[in-house]
Amino acid sequence: MDLNFSKDGKWVVWEDGNGMDYVDRQIHVYDVEANRDYKLTKGHSDNCFYDWVSNPQSNQLEDASSLIQDGKTLYLRHQYKDAVLKYQKAVDLDPKNDTAYGLMGYSYFRDGDLNNSVIALKKSIGINSNNIMSHYNLALVYWAKQQKNSTIEEIQKVYLLDKTYKNKFHGDPQFKEIINTPEYKEIEKKAGI
Repeated sequence: MDLNFSKDGKWVVWEDGNGMDYVDRQIHVYDVEANRDYKLTKGHSDNCFYDWVSNPQSNQLEDASSLIQDGKTLYLRHQYKDAVLKYQKAVDLDPKNDTAYGLMGYSYFRDGDLNNSVIALKKSIGINSNNIMSHYNLALVYWAKQQKNSTIEEIQKVYLLDKTYKNKFHGDPQFKEIINTPEYKEIEKKAGI
């Protein structure tokens, strides 16, 4: 078995299987820093494999996704600070991940850190202005910060993206006070809801 090391020493690569039999071989990549083994199986050429190792975007997107899943698990356990750390690691790997920023923002909100919540939710929206949940959650944060006009603006953006969110607003106890304001009722009237 030949071991190959990346130039920076962060990856070790080796091949298992029946040697020269292209169909039966299995290639392993070991990420030294993460202590994680990845396997590429049947049908991966050496060129494809080495591209995968040398291209940080292709091999890190899967990690960002698993970090987001880990963050969601921590969030459900009410471990909001730990969830934020997972989401932060995900955006470190994938800086254009609007979902990770959105989840981070809502975790900050649940932890009572309203200023960082606004920052993360705005980053999410800056990456994807159609991220409806980030607008929705930003409305909650602005309401908690007693910024009524900003709350109303975010609710309007939600309705521009999807009018069916009326049921979500009315079913969410966090919006109970908001939906009884004259400003909110005016939004629904203008939106034809």
